[in-house]
Amino acid sequence: MRSFRLILMAAVIVSISQGAALGLERPKWEPRLFVTATGAVWSPGNVDKDRFTASLGGSAAVFYWINSNTQLMVSGSYVGLKTERFYWMPEALADSLPDVWDVNGSLWVASLEARHMFPTDNKNYLYLALGGDYYHFRDVKGQYQIYTTGAVITGEVREKRDPSDALGFHVAPGLFFLFYPQLSIDVAVRIHMLFDGQNTVYWLQPGFTVGLRIF
Repeated sequence: MRSFRLILMAAVIVSISQGAALGLERPKWEPRLFVTATGAVWSPGNVDKDRFTASLGGSAAVFYWINSNTQLMVSGSYVGLKTERFYWMPEALADSLPDVWDVNGSLWVASLEARHMFPTDNKNYLYLALGGDYYHFRDVKGQYQIYTTGAVITGEVREKRDPSDALGFHVAPGLFFLFYPQLSIDVAVRIHMLFDGQNTVYWLQPGFTVGLRIF
């Protein structure tokens, strides 16, 4: 009987020790705040494909990692838009092909995004994001030149995308990596849907993001 008691006490001590070890391996979750910078290509679709071409843009954002499965992000983006020359050419030169076309637009975007994280381990994640967006297209403006025999025809363009403002949303599958506790990298493709009161337009935004942890 005494031997049985000793064995039982030893089993209890081992169980407590293992529980303590597991507790050390699974620390309590702490919320985290990151600032990020993104480089992306914005590619238009639908009617905007007739107005603009694929263009480079950048974003700055702050995201708060609430728990192991949820991130919230607020971001602002700027895109320098390259233009389709035939759409923006003055009607008087509709049959001409400019030799120099330096006419561009720009796009500003404000976004709020929520991400659901799917961890593959404690450093690598898949995620699915859903966000709401406000889009503002600035004026399309610039100059063109047409070389003719003995003369150069020079002109200016200043037009607006009509409408200039739109609301919309985006969805994005992505990959998120923690290389160090303070450094994150993620790759995603955002699919934007814009509603401007006249058309429903989609834009694709594949991008690469680097994040730095603040706390």
